[in-house]
Amino acid sequence: GGIVQFKAGKTYKATSSILVPYDRMTLWGYGAIITSTNSTQHQKFSFLNRTGGVVCGLRFECLNVSVVPAGSATVDIESSSGIKVSDCVFNDTPMGIRIIGDCQRCSIKGNRFYRNFLGVEFDDVFGTNVVPSRCIITENIFTDGSSFAAYSGAIKLAGGAHLTASVAANVISNNTVFDAGEMGIEIQCYNDT
Repeated sequence: GGIVQFKAGKTYKATSSILVPYDRMTLWGYGAIITSTNSTQHQKFSFLNRTGGVVCGLRFECLNVSVVPAGSATVDIESSSGIKVSDCVFNDTPMGIRIIGDCQRCSIKGNRFYRNFLGVEFDDVFGTNVVPSRCIITENIFTDGSSFAAYSGAIKLAGGAHLTASVAANVISNNTVFDAGEMGIEIQCYNDT
């Protein structure tokens, strides 16, 4: 339940994905930059089976967007609930945020995605049809996608069976999408409102 504070004006280099070890942790960093040590390292933080957690105010700078996302993201959220990512900047990432599996009540709000291959993706776990539900993507800005190749764009909801709105109930609202890639918002196998 503690706070990890990244100091403003400092740059931190990630050599591999950092698994968030506890529930309700806050990663706070207005004015701080998290970058990569090489052109293939884009994973930064991973929430796996966590309850609660916040990533707030960080600027993520990756060095290579020429590769198609390989199932992981700069911020990866899997089988977790109540994770909030807000006021962050994602620059030059293959995939900014991925929410996968049985994730509930996660919030992606007020972030900026610039020159990304794919901004935000929702998906199931290896064809299990277990998809995120009751999540919100709102007030984000997606601009200048790095590619117009297949699967590139702003927001992609993929995987899973056709669910009823009462089960899925994910909300996408008040986002700005400009020249983000092949797609603005793509919804596959969902019945969201």
